[in-house]
Amino acid sequence: MPSERLSPLSVFGVCLGILGVAIVANPDPDTLLSARGIGPWILLCGAACLGLGTVLTRRFETTLPTLVTTSWGLLLGGLFLHVVSYGLGERVSTAWGSTLLLSVVYLGIVATAGAYSAYFELISRIGAVRTALVSYVVPVVTAIAGWVLVGETITLHTVAGFLVIAVGFALTERRTLLSGLRERGTKTDA
Repeated sequence: MPSERLSPLSVFGVCLGILGVAIVANPDPDTLLSARGIGPWILLCGAACLGLGTVLTRRFETTLPTLVTTSWGLLLGGLFLHVVSYGLGERVSTAWGSTLLLSVVYLGIVATAGAYSAYFELISRIGAVRTALVSYVVPVVTAIAGWVLVGETITLHTVAGFLVIAVGFALTERRTLLSGLRERGTKTDA
């Protein structure tokens, strides 16, 4: 965005953040091009789509309310995914029960509609570039949730990825962080 141009140091910070996400994903070179190794590629494509979508959403501003924009995006995205999955020959193989139905309703209303509404609101308030930085938090939260909920191990490798993400975020948002530290220092001096 013209009003959100990044300095070379901020671009470096964004690249570090992406590198940190890749470190957390920890792709296995032996299976990188196999069906087992597709996860890191999906993660990378998801991050790229999120960044591109954020910038394009900001570029094509609309007078529509956030909820309407979100609804149209979800409807069109859902239709696209169904067409692609049908084209790939995927079929539903799960019996519909109350647990599955409640999960789908929760994911549709809270985790998707609620999260996307908040996301588009952030874009309008703080800008596309700063909002895209939210995606750096996803692998951190996912790794911690995996540790808490299903006992996955957080390795030194994962922690290194977290640190690289934090440094990338700090470089990209250094002006905001320094301003906040100055304000905090001024308040404690008074």
